[in-house]
Amino acid sequence: MKNQKRTSSDAGAVDDLFAALASESRRRVLEYFQADDRTTATLTELTDFLSERQREANGRSNEQVRLRLHHVDLPKLHESGLITYETTQTTARVRRREDGGRVRDVLAAYGDGSN
Repeated sequence: MKNQKRTSSDAGAVDDLFAALASESRRRVLEYFQADDRTTATLTELTDFLSERQREANGRSNEQVRLRLHHVDLPKLHESGLITYETTQTTARVRRREDGGRVRDVLAAYGDGSN
């Protein structure tokens, strides 16, 4: 096995990944894409998906879920390189980026944190 030296940019990428996965909502967004190997979604589709799973847990309305997705969760996932988030005045499109299975591996190793 080669001795690999870790750089500060490697550590930063790992920190970004864990920061992106720190929120259950963001993990659920990634779960949405892993189901049936989906590659794209609208903001409305993601809002509906999260609302169904979180309503009982936290009592947030669809509008609250949508606003958090748009202003917090999707930008954070975009910044970490896990998705592409594009918005216009009338539409919002989310596209999963290929991550080589690293998110699946992290979630499998540490659990999804929802228990």
